Amino acid sequence: MAIKSFIAGADLTGKNGYAVKASGVSKTVIVAANTNDECVGILFNDNTSGKQVSVALEGDYVFGKIGAGGCSFGDDLYAAAGGTLIKASGTGDECVIAKAMADGNSGDLIKVVVNSFVK
Repeated sequence: MAIKSFIAGADLTGKNGYAVKASGVSKTVIVAANTNDECVGILFNDNTSGKQVSVALEGDYVFGKIGAGGCSFGDDLYAAAGGTLIKASGTGDECVIAKAMADGNSGDLIKVVVNSFVK
């Protein structure tokens, strides 16, 4: 696994499995805020602002928090506003962050593989 340490740029308590992006401050991450955010990875462990957090990077298998609409095994997922993972529609420039390794409903934590690309 390529889990890497970063600093929480905001309170990330309770955000395990959410997509995170670079905050603009060196080595800090925050939860994705927009559906087209280019994400660094998936938060592997949470913490409060200014504290160390671990982020799963490309190729890692971790649990991801599923957002509205759910998903099916094999679906490409991108970050919704707020950092949950939603099924990519395949239209427009979606910044895919993971692939679903199981079926999931909104609110579920399911196994995903981190896989960053623009669809």
